[in-house]
Amino acid sequence: MVYTFIRLRSSGLLATTLASLPFRGNIEEPNRLELAGKYRLRDFVNKIHHGSLNNPMLNSDKGKNPILTFGTVNGAIIIDVSLYYKQYHMLEKFQANLRKKTEGLRSLNHEQWRLFHDEERMTSAKEFIDGDLIEPFIDFGNTLTQEISTAVHVFVEKLVKLVEELKRVTLTCN
Repeated sequence: MVYTFIRLRSSGLLATTLASLPFRGNIEEPNRLELAGKYRLRDFVNKIHHGSLNNPMLNSDKGKNPILTFGTVNGAIIIDVSLYYKQYHMLEKFQANLRKKTEGLRSLNHEQWRLFHDEERMTSAKEFIDGDLIEPFIDFGNTLTQEISTAVHVFVEKLVKLVEELKRVTLTCN
């Protein structure tokens, strides 16, 4: 069985790691935590809560996607929703296209903002979808939403519905 672990560093970095448990029992070849994702929160987390803060339906084990809610020192609330493989890859493609198409619309570069850097290296965020980047899609004009939709090979209506669903899940905490 594979388990996911979340590591939070004092530098505001969040990383997810995977491990197969139970341990193999082979001392020469111990289990290692494999880095699965990394993201720069830009804040210190001081509280983690399983599920949504306000919606008991989202807290049940029968819910579609497990949710973690992080409270930060500066008062930010960060929502971590686990996504299914197919859902994630479509959203990743959507996010990449949003970055390209909206680069001139924002005063700061999104990739630079979320750069993951620690004592040893500086790399791009990995395996995370940034809700702050994808949520404004709903408010974009028809031309831009159609361009992004075409690049992702998904109908505009489906993208809007997906963004609204993710917003609904996370809105219970905002």
